[in-house]
Amino acid sequence: MKYIALLRGINVGGHRKIKMQDLRKFLETAGFEQVQTYIQSGNLILEKPGVGSKDIAGMIKELIWSSFGFEVPVVALEGNYVTEIISAYPFEAELSEKHFVFLATEVFSRDFERDKTYTNGADQFQLGSHGVYLKIPGKYHQTKLSNAFFEKKLGVETTTRNWKPS
Repeated sequence: MKYIALLRGINVGGHRKIKMQDLRKFLETAGFEQVQTYIQSGNLILEKPGVGSKDIAGMIKELIWSSFGFEVPVVALEGNYVTEIISAYPFEAELSEKHFVFLATEVFSRDFERDKTYTNGADQFQLGSHGVYLKIPGKYHQTKLSNAFFEKKLGVETTTRNWKPS
């Protein structure tokens, strides 16, 4: 099975530098197969027969710690979930970018109900089955709906990715 692994906060502003070529090599040495990287921000597609997504995230975190000497939040999920996430985007807005906050583990929150829209200024969010959908009319770097916001509210590591609507 193909998995997507998302690393947060690498190669940003000269910090936590990891060359994707080196990361691919370390992952292949650790038994991962068909390892592909996408851009320098830590987006991986890979296979590891007989291992689930939670174990994959833990293995990658440990490998980065032992190989590069720093901790990185890692979210891993089955590859088919990405298509589901994109097609289930709940907001009907003309946005130049759509955002999704991936959660390291499934969350059952007392603060937020699934599939209910919450508003924070001009921004909105909705907890979905695999994470949090964001509607941000302005710039992402200006929103209060950051990884830190959701990590504090939900108590789980997160990483956010965006895509341009077709």
